[in-house]
Amino acid sequence: PASVAKQAMEGAASQFSVDSDNQDERIAARRARIAQRLEEAQNVDQVVRKEDPVNVALQPEPVKSMAKITADREELDMLREQGLEKVTLVRITADMAESRRRQAEDAAKAQRRKKLEDDRANSARMLDEIMLKWDTAISKSDALELQAALHEQRKACEALTGAKDVLISEIQNELKAKDDEFVKDLRTQTQDVDALLGFMEEQVKTLTTAYKTKLAEIEGTFLAERAELLDAARKEWEGAMSNRSTLEMKALEGSIARVDLHDEDLEKLRLADLEEYNAIKSTLEAEVQSLEQQIQQLRATCLLNAEKLEYNHQVLKKRDEENMVTITQQKRKITRLQDQLNQLRAKAARQEKAFRDENEALTEDYKRITEQFRDLQRKFRHFQAVDQSQYDEVWTMNEEQVTGAAKKLIDADRVIHHQQLGLEFVPPVEEAFHSCKAAAAAAPAAPKPAAEAMVEVMTGPDTLSSRAIKRALALLSDEAGFLVEAKLQQLLAPLNPAAQRMVRLDAIFKALGIESDEDMQRLASYFYAKVPGIAEGELVPADEAMEALRRFVEESRRSKGLDGTSVPDLAASRSPAFWADVIGVLPTAHLKTWKSLSDALGQYERVLTDRARTLAEVQSLDQQNEELRVLLQHYHGSKINDELQIPPTKILSGL
Repeated sequence: PASVAKQAMEGAASQFSVDSDNQDERIAARRARIAQRLEEAQNVDQVVRKEDPVNVALQPEPVKSMAKITADREELDMLREQGLEKVTLVRITADMAESRRRQAEDAAKAQRRKKLEDDRANSARMLDEIMLKWDTAISKSDALELQAALHEQRKACEALTGAKDVLISEIQNELKAKDDEFVKDLRTQTQDVDALLGFMEEQVKTLTTAYKTKLAEIEGTFLAERAELLDAARKEWEGAMSNRSTLEMKALEGSIARVDLHDEDLEKLRLADLEEYNAIKSTLEAEVQSLEQQIQQLRATCLLNAEKLEYNHQVLKKRDEENMVTITQQKRKITRLQDQLNQLRAKAARQEKAFRDENEALTEDYKRITEQFRDLQRKFRHFQAVDQSQYDEVWTMNEEQVTGAAKKLIDADRVIHHQQLGLEFVPPVEEAFHSCKAAAAAAPAAPKPAAEAMVEVMTGPDTLSSRAIKRALALLSDEAGFLVEAKLQQLLAPLNPAAQRMVRLDAIFKALGIESDEDMQRLASYFYAKVPGIAEGELVPADEAMEALRRFVEESRRSKGLDGTSVPDLAASRSPAFWADVIGVLPTAHLKTWKSLSDALGQYERVLTDRARTLAEVQSLDQQNEELRVLLQHYHGSKINDELQIPPTKILSGL
């Protein structure tokens, strides 16, 4: 039966745990543990009796004193277990509170993360709506509509910044609540420690009183049996006293070990909570700073867009006024030019015959001068190659110096982004540091013939660039018909207008020496006048088309060295875009980030200084409270309280 009971108790102890959240399971586990300890104590007594021949001889059967000792020992064990239950209850209560706090913290963290993600999505959506409305607002030409669009954009920007301000306020409130909760947890832990110490002191006093009481009862039992078993009782009493001292020492050592273990557990919990609090606070502060930076960037973007729209509005008003003046001037100019046209027609008829005779003489001179020019070109190419080699050496030396300085600047920017800001650094494209000569040395792709490029533009899909080139080519076909031979004009009569224009353009290209698509695009650019606020410019009037064509022919002759005034272009193999790329290797936004980082670090230093001062004050107050607590406990435990008629402890307990 004893073995069966022992197996049942061991099964109950293994099934239930004193750390369980269920109160009934904790009670069952404690009862099983008490029963197991009592059985072990009885087994030890039986083994001692069997091994001690004196006890076997003197006590052939149980006596009243031994029965009393056994009963008192059980009662004392029960008192110890009750004290341990109180101490364990404090720890379990603290663990349950901490578990609930962590569950609440996880739920709050998930809710806060969801709120931030929702706000990020809403902000992105609102920002996309604002950016889409900018294109619509820019396309408006009416001043009232533009003002209404600006007003709507301002409202949308204020709504976006308002949502960000509300989110920052909520996060700051949560941060303040976390600080208050941390202080409250510290107070609760202090109260738990005080309660634990109180339970331990009460347990020691209770056990001491119980030991004294039981000892007195055992001594009375021994005195009653003294007459008949004096010698045997003395030996038994000495053995019992020795055993009792050993048990007391073991109990005291176990109690001290448990107190030390509880102190270590409490200290670990306090440190873990402090680290978790610091981590959460640092994360929230970083998120607040990031949101503030985003708000500043959005405000700057809104102000810049508002200024652009205001400037475009003023430009459109000014252009309206200029157009009215231009219309009036053009009407007068048309009348004046009509008269001049009649006069020029008569003059052109007279000069045509003179120019024909002069052309024949100039043709002979042209052939002779062309032969001389070719000889001069051969000499020019030799000296140009020498000058180009010297120019390349000087360029390469300056390029290496500038590239080294730019790379040092990029390394400094990378350190600031990685170490100070913790952001991902996007390096500039490596092509910014490559020599334009190396790019030019690569085998260039063969240019597309002008005829194929013209057919693709005229018959292909309409894009922004193709539409501009198509308009320029249409103007050229209408105004430069004199470059097409009369026989070809007669052959084009049966064709449709589109085919006539394409054949006419092909003949004009041959007359002008246009051989590639680049030449065609360059020719088209001469038919557009740059206008502020318009990306592709404005097509020149038909009466200025010949002037644009003349400038193109002169520029082509100058670039090919046919005018005799061209200067060797040593930088032909080098592009000035290299210097623009090196100058802009560090974006303006990074410079603004540097300034914002400097300001933020200054503010962060001031916050840390104030926090260090506050922590020093808190530590001083904690030290004073600890000294007062120790002094109060010293006064409570003083022996003078026993001599007073009304000791202070009774007054405090009455309060």
